[in-house]
Amino acid sequence: MVSESGSLEEFVDRVRGKHYEDLVFLVDQEATDAERRMYSHRRDNSGDPERFRRYADQIKDFLLYLRHGVKTAEIRNVDLQGFRNVDSRPN
Repeated sequence: MVSESGSLEEFVDRVRGKHYEDLVFLVDQEATDAERRMYSHRRDNSGDPERFRRYADQIKDFLLYLRHGVKTAEIRNVDLQGFRNVDSRPN
């Protein structure tokens, strides 16, 4: 996972400046990794699966924003300046 702490802000800071295709790939991978952690923590009773569930939801909302410009309540307060202006974004 890019953000080991499960922080959307940390993830956004680390992927800022990536090309659109790379960014979408990384966001998708991050959501998958967060969901895997959520289920593995549930199975072995370690950690906080709710934290990873919320993080996975935030990452999926970030992907929705990248693809369609929809900014949900979950990500409304995150600084996403510059992500909608990616040159290679599809029309």
